[in-house]
This record gives sequence, C-alpha cells and structure tokens, in this order.
Amino acid sequence: MKVLLVEESVARRKILSQVLLASGVGPADLVEAADPAGALLLLQTDRRVGLVVADWVQKGMDGLGFMKAIRTSPGLKGVHVLFCVNKTHRAFAEEAVVLGRADYLLRPFTNGEFGGRVQRLVEEIQSSRHKDTTRLLRSIRTTAEQSLALPFMMRLPSDVMQEFLQGCSTSIHEAGQLIVKAGTLVESLHVITLGAVEVVDESAPDRHEVRGDGDCFGEVSLMWGEPSAVTIRAKTRVQVSSLPAGSLADFVRRHPAMSQHLSGLMNRREQAQGPSGKPAEFSGNLEVMPLPEVLQFLVSARKTGSLDLVHGGQQGGIVVSAGRVIHAALGRMVGEAAFMAMMQWNEAGFTFNSGEASGPETITKPTIALLMDAMQVRDESQRRAVDPPAA
Repeated sequence: MKVLLVEESVARRKILSQVLLASGVGPADLVEAADPAGALLLLQTDRRVGLVVADWVQKGMDGLGFMKAIRTSPGLKGVHVLFCVNKTHRAFAEEAVVLGRADYLLRPFTNGEFGGRVQRLVEEIQSSRHKDTTRLLRSIRTTAEQSLALPFMMRLPSDVMQEFLQGCSTSIHEAGQLIVKAGTLVESLHVITLGAVEVVDESAPDRHEVRGDGDCFGEVSLMWGEPSAVTIRAKTRVQVSSLPAGSLADFVRRHPAMSQHLSGLMNRREQAQGPSGKPAEFSGNLEVMPLPEVLQFLVSARKTGSLDLVHGGQQGGIVVSAGRVIHAALGRMVGEAAFMAMMQWNEAGFTFNSGEASGPETITKPTIALLMDAMQVRDESQRRAVDPPAA
C-alpha cells in the first residue's frame, strides 16, 4: 500500500517525507504531490495509494473540498485521508470526518506524534483491506460454487442460449428408453430441455447420476472423439435438443466463451467421476475445442503426459507435468517459440497420452503467464487478419 503526501511547501514536504520514511513507510511506497489537483490525478492513475496525508489549507482547494472530490471520484471511496489541521479549522475537519475514512491531527504536533499516527493508520488500513479481501474471496467462491451448481444451459447468456437452441434438432424419449449406449460414439451435444435422464457408468453399475432440465450429456465422448463410457436412459419422458459436432464447432467460433463453459463442464465431470471414470487417453479436434481450452483443462486437472498435435503436414507436441507446461516441440523449434506457434492453430487433431513426463524441460515460465502471452499473440494475429494494414 502506498502513502501520498500532499504539501505545497517543498521544504515542509521534504521534512514530512523524512518523518514518514522513519515511521516505516518504504521509499517505493511514498509518493508526493504539490497540490490537490495533482493529488487527484495521481490517485486516479495509481490505485495502490491507500492513505493520503494532506494539509487542510491547500492551493486552490480546502480540505473539505478535497475530501468531497475524493469521495465522488470513481474508485477512490476506499482511500483514507489524514489532515494536518490548525485549531481554527477543527470544526471544518469534523465535517470531513463525517464523509468517512478521514481523520485529522491537530497542530502543534511533534514528529513522533505525526509518524506514530501515520503508522497506526497504515496498520489499520492494511488490516481492514485484508478482512475486505477475505470477505470478497469468500463471496467470489460462494458465487462460483452457486454458478457451478447451475445446469449447463443456465450458465450461458440468454442470447447465446437462444441461438444455440435454434440450431438444434429436437427429439422425445419415453421413460426407460435407451438414448446412448456405452461403447457408442456420441456425435452431438445433447441438452435436456424437459424431463430427466439417468447416467449409468457400466464399469460401476451402482454409480449413477440423474440430470435434468438445462443439463447436457454426451459431451465427454463428443469432445474427446471416444466411445461413451456411460449409458444414458430417459428417467422420465424427456425432450432433448441436439447440436451436431460440426454445428457446435461453428457455434464455438462465433462464441469463444462457449468453449470455456464446455472445458469447465468436462473438468467437473472428471472430478465427479473420479480417477476411474475417464480413459487415460483422449483425442479430438481444435475446431471443436480450441487449444487454449484443452490446455486449461489439463492445467486445472493437474495432468501429466504429452499432448500430440497434427496440423496439415506439421506435427508438434506439448508436455505437461502436474498441470505445468514444461516442454514444446514443433519441427526444429522447441520451447516457448514452438508453444507460441502451435497456439495459433485453429484446426488440428490432438491426442493426449497420460504418463510420466520425459525429455528436456525447455519451458520454465509459469504456465498461466505462458498462456496469457500466447492468447495476446493470438488475439493480435486475429485482429490483423480482420483489419489488414493499408497498402
């Protein structure tokens, strides 16, 4: 957290800054401004400032006006202000305190009193921010858990959901009717629009799951291009909307966020099924599931193994260890260069083979940073393709 010192006098600003440094404020955490206008500009550009120390009487604006400007500026409501006040301005300073997150120090005061007050305020603000952060993270986690508990279709924006359903064919299945038999390949994404189905794992018949309105089935077989490991039967009379793989690929291209929903869904399916619920190997095509989403799935599931890709006449590979990308190779290229090149592919077949990671470690950058860099390059390439430079 940074402390902003606002003081018109260069000499007084130098003295007060030395006191602040002596009280424990780090040199990199102390910033200065000569007037309220400069302070407001700095607050807007550096959101790490948590405490402002200012004289009540300033050039062009008094303390109350400065306080009101802070409170009405977007994103600055959490900034605390400590005013240095003469006795004649005490009543006005009390008005500023009423606005919230403000305090004042009455003159005359010693350097020790000034430094001690700032130190206590910094500790209080940091403690309060820690508590606020904890509450925020708990709120995010609760919201995320509630979102994950929603059926698949309910997590999509309404316009995306409507477009998806318009492209589907509809079928009706009576209670007890077989919809998908284990060992067969699923070639469409099926969404339940009315009723319920029962999902039975043939390798563990006592393990079954009921899915209802808005949920989907067949996505694991469809995405990995493998025969279904489960049998699906209608538990009640059920209406199902189905989108073929080719149409799904076109839909994902129009709505890239759809692939994130699908990869998140598959990750949750795997966690729910346990280690025996999914084959060690899977394959598919980047047209249906883009490479960033495949890698995000491998990272979040902390997979170890090799991801082999075939793009036209090119063959490449990416090695992950406990969810971390450690090696990439494409022809003579290795490391980050090979990884970045493959991340630009929109069409390629892929196969993931689980197993102990072997070979050199040519990538040391954290995987999240690596993915973010690759996505930035990918976005820039797509923008250039849409808006080519003028001749």
